[in-house]
Amino acid sequence: MYVRGDVDSDRAGFAYKPARVRHPRRTTGAACLAMAAVFTLVGGPAQAATSGDRCGFVTIIGVRGSGESAGSGSGVTPYTYAQGTGGFGPRLAGVMQLLKDDPNLPVYEEALRYPATIVPNLVDPNYFLSERQGVGVLRAEINSLAANCPSTNIQLAGYSQGAHVIGDVLADKNALSLHARTLLDGVVLFGDPTYRDGERWNADGNGSGHGIFVRAEGAFDGYAKASTLSSFPIAMVRSWCVENDRFCQSGDSEAAHESYSDSYTQRSAYGFLESFLYSAD
Repeated sequence: MYVRGDVDSDRAGFAYKPARVRHPRRTTGAACLAMAAVFTLVGGPAQAATSGDRCGFVTIIGVRGSGESAGSGSGVTPYTYAQGTGGFGPRLAGVMQLLKDDPNLPVYEEALRYPATIVPNLVDPNYFLSERQGVGVLRAEINSLAANCPSTNIQLAGYSQGAHVIGDVLADKNALSLHARTLLDGVVLFGDPTYRDGERWNADGNGSGHGIFVRAEGAFDGYAKASTLSSFPIAMVRSWCVENDRFCQSGDSEAAHESYSDSYTQRSAYGFLESFLYSAD
């Protein structure tokens, strides 16, 4: 079960506004996460706000990890799976469900359609072929959203190879149109094999090592947005990477790499993404 903290308890006075208009600010931060421990979500609200509109208030694209189950068919574009067929993987399921369950956020979900090939070791060229295909497909989908849905907030969530895919798109400053970059409004990464210790977008409590494909320093600089977590713009990327994770810490624990579906991490990721969708009038 996933904990749900003061997001509901102090919701009075908060409502989403479409077309990127932001409004009333809530109390957030460490106190919120502490309070979350005493609230347990046993089911979604009576009326969750899942959107059937790709060009609605917010569209989130999930990019699954290596070997996780694919969806089927095609979505609005050939770059995503048909809605309702899966393709997110268990490490993104919690944050996706929490977003869907929020009655004040009409969320449209897309699962990226790419191989997510699992290989015996990450020097296997098939990993890089899969990852590069994911980069091309994600770039195309984000640019398509920006061209066809010019006021839709775009959020991204990725695990393992999926986090690698997202990171490569963000790090390439020529991958996305200028308008697409302005629409990006929150990114969460779990177990990213390109993780670099010491970056300002790293989550608290991460391990102190680097990933097996460590990314250049400052790769996500320039991605900052207004958030209810701060009175000034903050990095809109947050990366979780626990101690001894085999891939994002160059450690030896597969179990650590598979641990990101825990309720605290998923709830923290949800609160981070949501913070970009509300702010003061």
